[in-house]
Amino acid sequence: MELSGEIFSRIFSLGKNYLIASSLEPQELKNSLEMDSQDPSEQSEGVEGTESPEEVEDELILKLLNDDCLFHIMSYLNLHELIVAERVCERFAAVVKRVYKSYRVLDFQLFYGFWNRHLSNPETKEIALRVGKHVHTLRAASYAFGIGPREIPSFVSTHLKGLKNIQLERFQIANEGAVRQLADVFKGVTVAKLDSCDAIDEIVMQLLKLEQLEVLELPNNRNLYGRFLQRLTNIKELSLEACSGISRQNFREFCEQHPNLRSLNIISCYWIDRLGLQSICANLKNLEKISISVDYVDVEAEDYLVLGNLPKLKHLEISSFSDNLIGVRNMNVLLMKLSTYNRLEYLDLTEKNLTVDTEKALRNFTKLKELNLSLIFNCKDSTLDSLSCDKTLQYLQIPYSDITQQGLEKLIARCSALRFIGLYGCDNIDDAFIESILEHLKGRSHMLELGVDRYKFHREEYGNFLGVNPSKLKLTFK
Repeated sequence: MELSGEIFSRIFSLGKNYLIASSLEPQELKNSLEMDSQDPSEQSEGVEGTESPEEVEDELILKLLNDDCLFHIMSYLNLHELIVAERVCERFAAVVKRVYKSYRVLDFQLFYGFWNRHLSNPETKEIALRVGKHVHTLRAASYAFGIGPREIPSFVSTHLKGLKNIQLERFQIANEGAVRQLADVFKGVTVAKLDSCDAIDEIVMQLLKLEQLEVLELPNNRNLYGRFLQRLTNIKELSLEACSGISRQNFREFCEQHPNLRSLNIISCYWIDRLGLQSICANLKNLEKISISVDYVDVEAEDYLVLGNLPKLKHLEISSFSDNLIGVRNMNVLLMKLSTYNRLEYLDLTEKNLTVDTEKALRNFTKLKELNLSLIFNCKDSTLDSLSCDKTLQYLQIPYSDITQQGLEKLIARCSALRFIGLYGCDNIDDAFIESILEHLKGRSHMLELGVDRYKFHREEYGNFLGVNPSKLKLTFK
């Protein structure tokens, strides 16, 4: 069968690893099985059809593995591979059906990436038929299903009945009949994301049981007015990113009625004004995470200062055009205010223009666990020197920055809690950097993972270094 050889090879490789990990003695068992399984008529040399040593070994590996072991191995296969494997033999089919029952997430975007082509209707139905009744999370984007109508495929309402979490992108949800069918399928949903789905208030209110939603993300739906907001009685996390049509009055009323909201994303919501920010701070006292723009048209720098009054705020994501001088000023004013309270544990400044004032503010954040400085071309050694979160920093993203090996080594030496650093696109970081940091990793209880460019780090060269301290450093390639 086409592709089966590649899949078999993977299964057998996993099988060998499983036997080794289980402390079995595969060679002894293999010798025994070979004696039992050989047919004298097939032992003569040159008999046509005699299996090669590799084929005999593969067959014996399968005999060594009981169905539970095989289930464990096949759990590592993706759905595409499982569908092929189930057609091999009755034993494989039985084990694969057990694997299907363990599936909880169905992600059609992964299939699109794996096959590198659009999925046909028969393929999607075949997949949904096998795992649909066991799945509670669906992720799908219209581009995975080819060019044509952007309606949600019919298999969703036919085969996926137990959904709790839906994440849909670029579908057009307008047909009333389809909405009624989907509403029945989505009746148990508590987490929903509709990205760029041309949604309007009436469709959202018909499609979802808003009263039971805990998480709702509606990015890039420009025709929403916000009438649905009042019905989100149980909501904990809300994203209105780039929803440009929301009524200011509807938003303020939502804030007044939902004091238990924990997360709010209002990036690129240019209807936000001073009263909107004041309503957030006056009513959303339990807010832990906020994602905002610092270049709202009707907001002055001083207006952002009220965000410092959010008593539980720990996670801040800031967005603006990097070359917007007003946005940079507003960002620095806000960061300096928040740094005086020193509550933040997560800060995302992706694509921002860092200044001396930004670095001054960073010096005061001593509790940061995660810091994202991605795509900041003027992020340099002095930026790392300004960080004061030596004891808490665990995750750092600095891709495409101007950091040097010396500056990064100094940071690693003093930040003993670091677990991951993203270094993709950093021109100054290469193989030579690895040997210089191994000494700093000794005595640490956890591993440090570095995300690096494959073309700069050659396996032959860093392999010798890792042998010195193999459990303390991991390289992830891009």
